[in-house]
Amino acid sequence: MSTAKTAASAKTATQYISDLVKSRPILADTIDAICSTDDADIDRIISDSGYNLTYDGFYDAVVAKQSGPGFDLGMCGGLYEFTKPEDMKSRHLMVNPANSNIYIDGDATGNRTDQDGQVSWSYKGFKYAVTFDIGYDDSGSPRPHTFAGTRASGDRTESVSGRQIVPSPDEFVLNHPIALTIGFIATVSGVTVTTIVACLWNRIKGRLPWRRDEVMRGREWAVRFLRNQRDTFDPADVHYDRMQVEVEQAINRAVNKYLVQKDIDSSQLTDQQMEEIRKEASVDGTNKLEELAKAMVRAECKHKFGPYAEYVHDEDAVALITRESARRSYKDRVGGLDRKADYLQARVDFAINTAAEQKARENASAYKNAANTHEQEAAEYRKEESTKKTAKETEEQHLRERGKTEAEIRDDPYVQRLSREIKKHEEDARNKDQDAETARKQAETRDSDAEEAKKKAREAKEKADGKAGEIFGKK
Repeated sequence: MSTAKTAASAKTATQYISDLVKSRPILADTIDAICSTDDADIDRIISDSGYNLTYDGFYDAVVAKQSGPGFDLGMCGGLYEFTKPEDMKSRHLMVNPANSNIYIDGDATGNRTDQDGQVSWSYKGFKYAVTFDIGYDDSGSPRPHTFAGTRASGDRTESVSGRQIVPSPDEFVLNHPIALTIGFIATVSGVTVTTIVACLWNRIKGRLPWRRDEVMRGREWAVRFLRNQRDTFDPADVHYDRMQVEVEQAINRAVNKYLVQKDIDSSQLTDQQMEEIRKEASVDGTNKLEELAKAMVRAECKHKFGPYAEYVHDEDAVALITRESARRSYKDRVGGLDRKADYLQARVDFAINTAAEQKARENASAYKNAANTHEQEAAEYRKEESTKKTAKETEEQHLRERGKTEAEIRDDPYVQRLSREIKKHEEDARNKDQDAETARKQAETRDSDAEEAKKKAREAKEKADGKAGEIFGKK
């Protein structure tokens, strides 16, 4: 394909600037190229990025976008301070480059831009009308972004003006409800679209220096901002009240695991065993709290700082902010999960007594089943006894009919065998009755043990719930 055809089919400088404003991928690619130590990288953006980027093309695009019908407010993206009037000097204006929306101290203004490039909005009883200045000086360097105009309320009209600022990365707090983009971060850090265009413009023209340092300072601003957040960020979306159930489940699992592994009767624990259980429950409960807190903090940090980390190519930044801010978040709470803390000990007592109740219920059920079995067996023996008695009576009657004496009948081998079997069934039935009675009493004892364990578990839970606020309450 010929160079002429390539240039004809490439996107224009106007489209390039629009894509920068809208934070398309070419923005990050261009910033990376500018910050590269190899000038060939920026040359590739100029010649091989799919845009027809020439000095005249940039000039025409900038002239069209900085005023009149083609004015693009997104070119003015960034933070501004008011220089007039006096009552607005404490407020900050923000232009979101992605959609050209204006916010004042986080409040959307519903701004509009007319065909002459004048921007208007209403705010706290005043109607504002201003013009933004985003031009260049004779050397090709962008002038500081400013705005000027008036505000009116009734018959009262006042002058309004402001200038773009780069906030300190150590103090910057984003209070605007916008979706973070690399374009917004770049403008806040002082890397405006006009600065980027100036870099390419001067590079094409062969001017030195070509403003690379300004873009690199913007990157350093973001690095400092992330470093500061690692030390100071206070996460807002950590809902400890939602963690109580899972933390308590972790404590319960630790207790039950110990009891199973050691094959110990939970109602017969020694002081040493109690200490070991509390230690393991403390570790598992603390780990679960930290795990849940980090998960909540991670989601918030990814949302708030992920684009900054992407901007400076720091893959570890979000993880570091997550780790450190999570620690600050839960450091005053984990004490309640110490093995000597009232909450932890009460929760362990609850788990132990709950296990004891469950075991007692299981034993009671087993004894009741055994009692039923013994009673059924006793009934079977009595049934056999009755059958043998009938057989004996029948045989005795038969012998009498044959003229046998009572002594002969008693001495009859078959009658004697039936008598022995009847006696054996009587004894077996009696023994089974005794076994059933013993099992019933054991079941009653286990039911009583279960009720006692249930009472202790309830008391332990009430005590733990009374201390739970130290860990899961609002602070």
